[in-house]
Amino acid sequence: MCDVRLFRSAKMDYDTAVMIWKSLYNDEMILNNAAYHLQQAVEKILKGALECVGVAVPNMHKISKLIKIISDNGAHLILTEWIDDHSEMLSEWEAQAHYDMDFLVEKRKLDTEIGEIGEFLEVNGIRDKRMKEIIKKEDFHDLYRAMEDGDAGKMADILNGQLFGTISFYGAFVLEIRVSDSIDDLEEDAKKALRQIYDKKYVEELQGEGYRKIDCYGIAFYRKDCGVSFGK
Repeated sequence: MCDVRLFRSAKMDYDTAVMIWKSLYNDEMILNNAAYHLQQAVEKILKGALECVGVAVPNMHKISKLIKIISDNGAHLILTEWIDDHSEMLSEWEAQAHYDMDFLVEKRKLDTEIGEIGEFLEVNGIRDKRMKEIIKKEDFHDLYRAMEDGDAGKMADILNGQLFGTISFYGAFVLEIRVSDSIDDLEEDAKKALRQIYDKKYVEELQGEGYRKIDCYGIAFYRKDCGVSFGK
């Protein structure tokens, strides 16, 4: 299950860094905070991408290792060349910006980092503009039919390709997706995916956040074929 709070928190970290960067203060100790928030933005996006493919988020801050885990597990994330090339530098920022009294970030050096990390957020759909909320029953039904048909294009049209679109104000839906080894396994794998939603207590978590209506979909794909199991 994708925990959208990680992506939202990453955007807040980035916005905080930009606010510090734009401030009238040229004190490099203050600018260190911008470096820390930029590192946190990247770290949370990487960890959020891992959660979306069912990988337990490791308790670490090393960006290069998170990138390696993402690569090994096929997480759906667009990794920009700059992020990949500067992963070690970003890792160092987490500790240095807070605890190393000799570490200083010059404002001019933040110019590139602000732009590159902003692009990283943008290409992965993490932006202020939210997609339309899926609150109409017709939208849920259309999405369900698209899932049954294995129509990825239709699903993308409905979801609008945004990370923040999975949860509406009053309702939410949880997707657990698996890839089957054969077409004969689709039905059972979809049921297993649905059971995993309940086993991991995703529904209780969303209920604790105040969501009133929660629909659950276990989805299994085999090539162009799709199996769906639905629950509440």
